[in-house]
Amino acid sequence: MTDRSPNNEQRTYTEQGVFELLGCFKIEEQTATQRIREERELPLEITPSLDKVTKQQHQDNFKRYKREISKYHHEEWTVADEINKSFLPKLKQFTVDTTQVVNVHYKGAENSCLHGRAATEIFEQLLTIKSGELTADKAKQLLDEVLESARRLAIHAWIQDKQHDEDAKDYATRALRLPPSL
Repeated sequence: MTDRSPNNEQRTYTEQGVFELLGCFKIEEQTATQRIREERELPLEITPSLDKVTKQQHQDNFKRYKREISKYHHEEWTVADEINKSFLPKLKQFTVDTTQVVNVHYKGAENSCLHGRAATEIFEQLLTIKSGELTADKAKQLLDEVLESARRLAIHAWIQDKQHDEDAKDYATRALRLPPSL
């Protein structure tokens, strides 16, 4: 393999030299990837909205956000299941294992945290693109990564929603001693 040096002289690489160069590139890429995945502070554009707003304001903002966000339709994925109202009196008769309920809430919080991390990463990537400091090719590559991250986040969120629905249905079915086919 050959390369041109700055003074236009031709350099020849041995097979060993090529492997060493490839190894160096691989290490650089792994280091860059690791740096990207390191734990870091939330962006300054996000933290004031978390820290300086009361719990009631958060709830009001979330209600407004839910109303403003686009609605999508797909019979299987976008419609949340609900318990049949006729079963509510029977369900109220059962006592609930507190540990199980607490664990379900922690599991939901963990998933919400994951969604928040993914959305924050997308936000940071979009800020990087908006800053204009990247070349056109790098910006396009990063935008492609952002689109893929957003796609994966959407898929994960819909799957988690479906899983929560199925868990709730399973729990209610067992408590009411109904056949699993319902």
